[in-house]
Amino acid sequence: MDHQVIAIYSRKSRYTGAGESIENQVEMCKEYALHKFGHDSEFMVYEDEGFSGKNTARPEFQRLMRDMENDRYNILMCYRLDRISRSVSDFSTILDDLTDRGIGFVSIRENFDTSSPMGRAMIHIASVFAELERETIAERIKDNKYRLYRTGRWQGGTPPMGFTAVRQKSVDENGDKRSRYVLQPVESELPLVRELFDLYIEFGSLRGLERYLLGNHILTPGGKEFSKAVLRQILTNPVYATNEPCVHDFLQSRGANLANDRHEYDGQHGLIGYGKTYTNGTKNTTRRRSRPEDWIVAVSLHPGVIPGDKWIAVQSKIQENGDKYPRWDTSSVALLASLIRCGKCGAPMMVKGNRVNSQGIKTFYYKCSRKDRSAGELCDIANINGIEFDQNVIALLKAHFSVGGDTFTSMEQAYRAAEAERKDYTAQIKECNTKIKRNEEDGIALALRLARSSSDETDAPIQAALRQNVAESKKLKLELEQLKRKQYAANNEISNIQIIQAATAEFCDTIDQKDFDAKRELLKLVIKKITWHGDEYVIDLFNDSIAGGGPGSSPDSSNFSCDRYICHHGL
Repeated sequence: MDHQVIAIYSRKSRYTGAGESIENQVEMCKEYALHKFGHDSEFMVYEDEGFSGKNTARPEFQRLMRDMENDRYNILMCYRLDRISRSVSDFSTILDDLTDRGIGFVSIRENFDTSSPMGRAMIHIASVFAELERETIAERIKDNKYRLYRTGRWQGGTPPMGFTAVRQKSVDENGDKRSRYVLQPVESELPLVRELFDLYIEFGSLRGLERYLLGNHILTPGGKEFSKAVLRQILTNPVYATNEPCVHDFLQSRGANLANDRHEYDGQHGLIGYGKTYTNGTKNTTRRRSRPEDWIVAVSLHPGVIPGDKWIAVQSKIQENGDKYPRWDTSSVALLASLIRCGKCGAPMMVKGNRVNSQGIKTFYYKCSRKDRSAGELCDIANINGIEFDQNVIALLKAHFSVGGDTFTSMEQAYRAAEAERKDYTAQIKECNTKIKRNEEDGIALALRLARSSSDETDAPIQAALRQNVAESKKLKLELEQLKRKQYAANNEISNIQIIQAATAEFCDTIDQKDFDAKRELLKLVIKKITWHGDEYVIDLFNDSIAGGGPGSSPDSSNFSCDRYICHHGL
């Protein structure tokens, strides 16, 4: 039978004891492969633990797909179909890609094999049922959440200003012990909450409120300055509103999902808003604020803080003003917006101005946002001439990335080192494979000698030699696996360097020809941040982040550095 390179993919949604473990999935796939394809099979294992199958944003799965594109295996095997994906559209796309590349797919639990037309049809049918199962589970989870929300309990996270979360214990009708967390007022913080609502109504804007608080050195309970974003979070949080019928009607008009009926809004309690933030479903991503129509609002057990009519008045004013979170990257003239930080106070630099000069060019300047928010009281660092600064930074980067520049030289050295490592690992792998083959031949010879032996006296040393042979085999295979991982890391390093070379070459060759949006995105690709000190600036560049840090590499794995430049600038 032909040599088969089999990719085994295993996934488990949560770290629990339920369901087949990652290890069991892999072992069952290996046993099936040995039975189906014989012992001359090579395995590549990909394991994702703690990831859902609702999308493909899984690190090991992404590595599996990259290896597919590089034709590193000819069969993809999994324990069960939904380990790959619970989405019909995702699975169909994956299956089409596998078919186009001539890669077979096997799911051992359902006994599906794409080598036959019936197998391909059955896989599509099974994927439909997998997605239906996921949707049913999601609906059941949603129903359970609504039941939990109606209890008014705190679901976790950092309590809002003015509250703390306390644990309540109880015994249910069956005698089982239960516990839940509920919000409890922090009386020392509530006067500040009430003052914020009153001041917002007085000033009529988040900007005016922010300036007043900064100017009077009024801080959060944690000792930090209030920002517009934090003020907006506080003022729009339904946790402070009293559960009056008018609040029910207002939230309903905004499209919020209400867990309680109108008659339960008796003016005696506060509210809790669930689902006010969201992520895109992947790990380690920033949470974003949801639209009000995506919230679920329930009557809580804590007392209300702000009367319903006042809370509604604040919401209406915020909506009327269109107050939003600060955005530093929406300028249509400043290329480096969102990348510059004040070296004196650490605040982001914002874009100001936008006048047209006599040549018809829009002029602007970068200004410390804290300086702007406090009218110059809390920071007085000099502003930056925006047009000159953008041109200066681009010119510096072009010199830095060009042939003969520091980055180019570092990458050339790193490439040669990585290529030497790759060749060395390739030679060691070849030598290790030779040792494994020789050891297997020795094992077969020992087994034949043992079969022919008819004396216990001769059996003992042969058996001892066999045990030593098996131990040596395990040792060599472990060594081979480690060498392959190192070779893979070296290959990744080479790929990373080539990506950076391509990115820096594109920067030098095309930055002047690109339109405004493309220029800004290219600058974000290479610049981590710029720190302005008033008469000089420091540019911190990405190194590993440009390369992507693929599987087998670590944040410190690159052998080159292009991270910091200090530039004197008299703007």
